[in-house]
Amino acid sequence: MPDFPDTRWTMIARLRSADEEQRQRAFEELCQDYWQPLYTFARSLGSGPEDAGDLTQDFVLKLLQKDGHGFDNVLPERGRLRTWLRTIFRNHLSNHHRDQQTLKRGSAVTFQPLDIEALEREFAAQDASRSPDEAFDRVWMRDLLRRALQRLISKHDARGRGDFVRALEPYLTDSEGADQPALATRLGISENALRTALHRLRREYGEILRTEVAATLPDGDDVDEELRHLIAVAG
Repeated sequence: MPDFPDTRWTMIARLRSADEEQRQRAFEELCQDYWQPLYTFARSLGSGPEDAGDLTQDFVLKLLQKDGHGFDNVLPERGRLRTWLRTIFRNHLSNHHRDQQTLKRGSAVTFQPLDIEALEREFAAQDASRSPDEAFDRVWMRDLLRRALQRLISKHDARGRGDFVRALEPYLTDSEGADQPALATRLGISENALRTALHRLRREYGEILRTEVAATLPDGDDVDEELRHLIAVAG
């Protein structure tokens, strides 16, 4: 697996590929990474759980269409994926008409049902005072952190150090939370070795996070500006 991910726009483009295997992989990636922000956005705008699930599924299926009923006319060559997805999903919610047969006909991908209970648990954890846009961006940031952590652990799994990284996972974003003497004793290393390991892993985690953010932005866009926005919303 390459250390740097393809741009997320590449994933969107693969949804329209004539190669069914590529379309399936892109579809699975889209579902894994973006179900929750989209579902949270629909719920924050007032849709009930079942309706939000249906709207999210319909939207993703529409992204797959290549027969003029999808979003071909609004796919940009440049732009922030976060803003683009949120904008066209908002339009989809405004213009939605329940026509499941039209949306699902001809789809070659294997469709997995939404886990509404899991989506609802995440939605219930949101601050109800946030706007739908803020709720979307907050979940977006959480999922970026999750993907960056998965890549960090996978990288160290390949080196036989994945369990060590998992043990330090709760402290990668919390410089004050670790009882370092007790943690060092549990891991069988010195406190100095623990401090060094935490410093290196936090730096590595931050670098991977930056690549994840950069993959959602057009070339030349300011990664730091995007990160500052997302950190402020997530705070």
